Amino acid sequence: MAMMDRTGVASALKQIASYLEVQGENPFRIRAFTAAARSVLGFSGEFDAGIADGSLAQVKGIGPAIPQVVTELEMTGRAELLEELRAAVPARLVDMLAIPGLGVAKIRQIREVLAIETLMDLEAAARDGRLALLPRFGQRTAEKILKGIAFLRQASQWRLAHHAAQEAEAFRDAFARLPHILAVHTAGEVRRRCELVRELVTVLVADVPPHEVFHQLGGMLGVNEIAGDDERRVTLRFAGGGRVHVVVTPPQNLGVVLVQATGSVGHLAALERRAGDHGFNLAGTALWHGSRFVPTPTEESLYQALDLSWIPPELREPVRRSGLRCHAWLSVPTCAVSSTAIPALLTAAVRSERSPSRVRRPGISTSGSPVIRARQRMPVTCRSRMSASNGRRSMPSTHPGPGSRCSRESKATSSSMAPWTIRIMC
Repeated sequence: MAMMDRTGVASALKQIASYLEVQGENPFRIRAFTAAARSVLGFSGEFDAGIADGSLAQVKGIGPAIPQVVTELEMTGRAELLEELRAAVPARLVDMLAIPGLGVAKIRQIREVLAIETLMDLEAAARDGRLALLPRFGQRTAEKILKGIAFLRQASQWRLAHHAAQEAEAFRDAFARLPHILAVHTAGEVRRRCELVRELVTVLVADVPPHEVFHQLGGMLGVNEIAGDDERRVTLRFAGGGRVHVVVTPPQNLGVVLVQATGSVGHLAALERRAGDHGFNLAGTALWHGSRFVPTPTEESLYQALDLSWIPPELREPVRRSGLRCHAWLSVPTCAVSSTAIPALLTAAVRSERSPSRVRRPGISTSGSPVIRARQRMPVTCRSRMSASNGRRSMPSTHPGPGSRCSRESKATSSSMAPWTIRIMC
């Protein structure tokens, strides 16, 4: 079974090129590995079959020494060359290549003169003046490096949703290949479909204790550091600045752990209050009813134990401006809200939010059956007309005069539009 896909192989080839660059190797050799990474990603055929039948080795950009490294990575998940480079060159020096204006020669000079090998030490040296005293540096270079470090940290903290989803999928595929891993679930902001994602969170379901899984994670390709947050959660840092939080759980606790790893903070707080009101304890990574352990192999089983319907991750992010909060559903009995009604109610909130009048719409009425009331209002604009003088299309007017055709149309449309109501009945 293949231990690494083409994305992982390309990433490893890029890492080899970066390590070779820091070591001051032949530029042609560095470019060979960089070109090979692009060729691997752009290979049109099946990656495994291309390695087996030799067609990948015939692709332009794959040098004579590259196929052996690619085969080793694909079959074992490791490469002897990369392991040797990682042992010889501190990974933090490779991270410095991403700082604008800091090339290989300056990185080597910083390491030899100031014995600096981490971004934190480099930032300290730039602030206390040691960096500016080096030959060919100066104060302006030190300030430029500080700005580069700040930009690098900011860029590594936040990412767009689709970029984060791609990273999370790559981590998921890599973790799924590990022994004793029964299932891999992406959680956190990616699962809630947030537009901007700061942290990547993955939940691993394993049939062995967490410390055995952590030992396997520490040996994965590209892992520079593994920090333990608690007995079930660690943070992995990869070469190049990537980071992912990993939570390990047995199958019987997956429901609670996945809900907690998904969030949001407000939703979890409301769930804990709900659990307390029903005699449960949701603290930790399991659900308890007094001294009795309650298995939660799925999220649905957790919500059902709390007399709730399952709530999609997208609705666990509070919608503050529309007056409809995700955790407001926790005050509604299971029989009152069905999973098929939630999308319709969300649509009602979105329509209300987009209303041009900006009038706050009523939310959920918890007395009797839940009721969402909203008046569907659409902006009425004058049809654009072609200017006779210059042939350009004029901008539509959203404020027609009292006697205009658009005003008459607006009154007729408004009179025909009645308020609509969504009722969820038991």
